[in-house]
Amino acid sequence: MKEPNRHQRSQWIPWEISYSLRETTRNDRTSHNNAILAVVLPNKQGSYSYYNKDNLFPILKDNISNGYIYVTNWEDFVSYPHIDMGIAFDYRENTPTYKIEKSL
Repeated sequence: MKEPNRHQRSQWIPWEISYSLRETTRNDRTSHNNAILAVVLPNKQGSYSYYNKDNLFPILKDNISNGYIYVTNWEDFVSYPHIDMGIAFDYRENTPTYKIEKSL
């Protein structure tokens, strides 16, 4: 959840996304960027109308806008998780075609 009036560098979600997108080398092993699947949950009334990517953390918004992060809703995800995860993995496999935003 995005906490209002707090800079994104002070919140854990942007840090997790940034870390997931980095290639890190430790002890001669390099970890590559992860696939990221964003699942939008319904509100108490079961609606998704509240969702607006422009209100997200910049690192999340930018990587959704550039097509790297695949977004689905909860009903679709629980009905067809293998399809949604497959799409996210396909996006990761095509990493060179995206201008991925990795920093906060």
